[in-house]
Amino acid sequence: MTQLTTKITSATVFPDRAFLTRHSNLSLETGIQFLKITELPLSLNPDSLCTSAHGTARDRLLSAWINRTFFVNLPRLP
Repeated sequence: MTQLTTKITSATVFPDRAFLTRHSNLSLETGIQFLKITELPLSLNPDSLCTSAHGTARDRLLSAWINRTFFVNLPRLP
């Protein structure tokens, strides 16, 4: 699984929510690839996730899902 680092490129703030756009560049090999985006906010509504992929080749984004990880103890920050 490839770790994908994203940057917030735009934000629209509403009284009860915010719409954030994240962007990343990545070169992938031919075939099915799995990407993992970490450090998303815990308050992210799973139903609000929208994804897209663009490239020079014929690419397809087959699916996206949210998998939350919970810790018994908080991890230490570097």
